Amino acid sequence: MRVVLLLVTGHAVLVALSMIFLRRSYQGFKFRNRQLYPYVVPFTLFYLFLIFHLLLVEIDPFITSYFNLDFTHVIYSIEGSTASIFQGWSNPVLDYYFVFIYIFGYSFLIYFTPVHYFLSRDFSALWLTVITYATITLLVLPFFLFFPVHDTWWASQHYEWYHGDAIIFQLKTTWPDIVNPFFTFTTINNCFPSLHCGISTIVAAIAWMRHQRRYAMISTVFAISIPFATLYLGIHWLTDIVFGELFAALTLIVGLYLTKKILGKNKMKQSLLSHR
Repeated sequence: MRVVLLLVTGHAVLVALSMIFLRRSYQGFKFRNRQLYPYVVPFTLFYLFLIFHLLLVEIDPFITSYFNLDFTHVIYSIEGSTASIFQGWSNPVLDYYFVFIYIFGYSFLIYFTPVHYFLSRDFSALWLTVITYATITLLVLPFFLFFPVHDTWWASQHYEWYHGDAIIFQLKTTWPDIVNPFFTFTTINNCFPSLHCGISTIVAAIAWMRHQRRYAMISTVFAISIPFATLYLGIHWLTDIVFGELFAALTLIVGLYLTKKILGKNKMKQSLLSHR
């Protein structure tokens, strides 16, 4: 119960501070305005894809165990124990900062981004967010199901072939009570590629492309910090992050193309100009 209260409180504070910082973007917003009705479809679709993602988390362990797949050794053969270097900086300030970024910052980007574009009435940005989130989820799905890679902390403590420095599950060390809730949203072998890094980069990139400068600054801080957080906390391999960013770039290309197809080139162009 205490963990739930902390999570709710932390996210509420983050959202409140962001809405104060972004209040200029929401001027003129009216819930009864009929012009807002078209926003309901992409807004709803986004959260339906979130539910789809959570269902995949439940299905994933059954598929992985059925095929008995494990490719952690492939990643280890590429980079060895490079990820352990990032825990050499360990200190209490970084512990709490990276836990905050990983738990609160990432989920804030996921859940608040469509709300922000809904309130700021940026129709193209909202659709682009929905399409890119759906695209990257579908792109990484085959890897999560059929190319499972274990977290670095787990690999360093359970594989005989791992000969590098031990990696601590710093998330558990810093906040033990968060571990069980944390694993309801992910699994221990969904490392490759890093969806945390990919999605945070996409959110920041869309904000800059849409000239949402204030939100772009917030999301960029998170997008830069999250890759370091995943390494520092003993979760991702460096290879996961590199491919997560590559998937983000590919997703943005596909997302922009599909958004133009759905909304039409002229409407997309006019929307871009209106947010400069």
